[in-house]
Amino acid sequence: MSLEQELVKIVKKLKGNLITIDVSNDKTLEAIKKNKKLINVYEFTFGGRIYPKVKSIKGKNKYHIKKMKKYFEKKSVNYFMCEINHLKKFFHVFIKDSIDLNNNTIYLYGEKNSYSIKELKYRYERYGCKVEIVENELGFILIIKTGENKTSKLQNFKYYVRDSFYNLGELITQILIN
Repeated sequence: MSLEQELVKIVKKLKGNLITIDVSNDKTLEAIKKNKKLINVYEFTFGGRIYPKVKSIKGKNKYHIKKMKKYFEKKSVNYFMCEINHLKKFFHVFIKDSIDLNNNTIYLYGEKNSYSIKELKYRYERYGCKVEIVENELGFILIIKTGENKTSKLQNFKYYVRDSFYNLGELITQILIN
């Protein structure tokens, strides 16, 4: 089954609040619009900008991706669905925010060669989340069950420093390779 078909199948099961980040394939967006069980859908799109402003589909409010905790209450979002291609430079902020805001499941998907699946799985498992990976020849979907997991300031700082050094190492590697 293709990645797009798998995403459509997932969207049909969702109910409650949904935040989408950079979801751009037409079939998935159409399935989100058709799903009557979704109460609020917030759509984050990058549009080539470094710091994207985000629009809510229903309210037309603008949000900033680095300040999601400011706009949403803790454990108020049922689902996140994100394409990781543009999101990877915000992982040091996004991972802890998504765990704090989400009370059900996070769906991250992308191409296999765009990011290390093992690293992403590790980053969520260190907070105590259960991570399941669905793969095919082109891409993957990470299904992350957050439940009642919480983060602390000390834990967040420790992981922020670790992730910053990891990102710095990745940047140096990219510079040396290119």
